[in-house]
Amino acid sequence: CIGLALSFPNVNFDYDFQSLQGGHQLRSVILNSKVSDILGHSQSPLLLITDTGEEALQISEDIRNRQRELGDASTIDFVAAQADLIPQNQEEKKVVMDEIYAIAKKVKSSRLERPMRKKLRQLKKMAKIEPFGMSDLPKAVQQRFETVDGSDSQGILLVYPAIAISDGARLRYFAKEIRDISPTSEKPIIAAGEAMVLADILEVIFIESPQVMYFTLIAVFFTVLILLGNLKNTILALLPATITMVITIGLVALTPVHFDYLNIVMIPVLFGLGVDGGIHIMTRFAENQDAGLTMQQTSRAITGALVTSALGFGAMMLTSHPALRSLAALSLVGLAANLLSCLVGLPSLLAVLSKRSLIHE
Repeated sequence: CIGLALSFPNVNFDYDFQSLQGGHQLRSVILNSKVSDILGHSQSPLLLITDTGEEALQISEDIRNRQRELGDASTIDFVAAQADLIPQNQEEKKVVMDEIYAIAKKVKSSRLERPMRKKLRQLKKMAKIEPFGMSDLPKAVQQRFETVDGSDSQGILLVYPAIAISDGARLRYFAKEIRDISPTSEKPIIAAGEAMVLADILEVIFIESPQVMYFTLIAVFFTVLILLGNLKNTILALLPATITMVITIGLVALTPVHFDYLNIVMIPVLFGLGVDGGIHIMTRFAENQDAGLTMQQTSRAITGALVTSALGFGAMMLTSHPALRSLAALSLVGLAANLLSCLVGLPSLLAVLSKRSLIHE
């Protein structure tokens, strides 16, 4: 246990959502990655919803300023707003453009060199462009900002990540970078998209998992204390669970098995199974004070319970789903550690304590 505990710093958490979903082997995911490479940006933008087009324009500018501040550390690729496609104050600009056209029209192309004649024609053509709106843009561009009910979409922003949204480690920074944007109004910015959902899943895991563990430890400790009525026996009953956790986490650091957002739920389960075996052993030992007799009476039942549990979880190793296999792998490692702690760890300690008690007597 001491040796395995030294490997705790090497424990890794698998942040890759696609690897858990088998995404790296799915043809659709592979083709989506190729399309993203061809287009040069992600196909899963984040949607920011503001009240007005002016606010959307201001927020998009804030995002770009923050990008420049962070440099390569920014997880945002670029931001697109309807205001970026439709120029503001077109009627006022049209007056200036008409003046430009009037001046350009006075220039005689015959007096210009051939390259300049072509540029003059381009200038006249560009100066005659009339004001335009979203309906004048190509349909493929319009669809990016269209709403189902046809309502105003000027407050919509599309934020494209510079990272793969399956990279959970960097995805949390991307979500934080979005949430750090200060809105210009009192209303908070609404951000929606797959990236935010996955980031929230990770946040829940890392924020609530310690709370769940602390609650489990406290609740289990007092439950066992009430059941056994003795602090010493309570500590001994919790020993298999402690050994199970140390061995499991230590082996995770030394094997291809990794913690992920799915199999992390097995930690409280494995701890509970360890406590279950410890209670059976200590209940019997409190009656006869004989480690050997205690194990004769409990070892087969404990082994049967853990083996049947291992068969149930082990069946998931037959599936092709990587996440279920990771859950099964961690379960088998933990159950094996539990069996070792219940049949070797605690009985060995009880034998030593029984021997010392006899010598003392």
